[in-house]
Amino acid sequence: MAASRVSRIEHEGVSILYQDFRGLQGVDDARAAFEESRRAVQSALPQSVLILTDFTGSRFNVQMVEAAKHLAAQNKPFVKASALVGLSGLQTVLFTGVNQQAEREIQWFTDQESARTWLVSQG
Repeated sequence: MAASRVSRIEHEGVSILYQDFRGLQGVDDARAAFEESRRAVQSALPQSVLILTDFTGSRFNVQMVEAAKHLAAQNKPFVKASALVGLSGLQTVLFTGVNQQAEREIQWFTDQESARTWLVSQG
């Protein structure tokens, strides 16, 4: 069984859902990670989840981006704020569509510390 990619972390006393999506290499890998995310997020109260997602070293194709859009739309009612790290310049462009489909603000950061600090300020 694969290691869990979704866990809870605390920053300044605030609970953040951490999605370790580092090194995703294909659509099947991504779909499994995204399903784990969906289960974790949708078990929370509406508009309550702060999410930090790390995509460092992941490779994306059109199917993975579409799966991410679908996940963002499904999770929307439960998410208060979301931060991403680990995206390259081109991946940031691809994820602009995910941001638009989610109809919520997803912020990009260059490091986890900045992302965690911003998320705490949203909580």
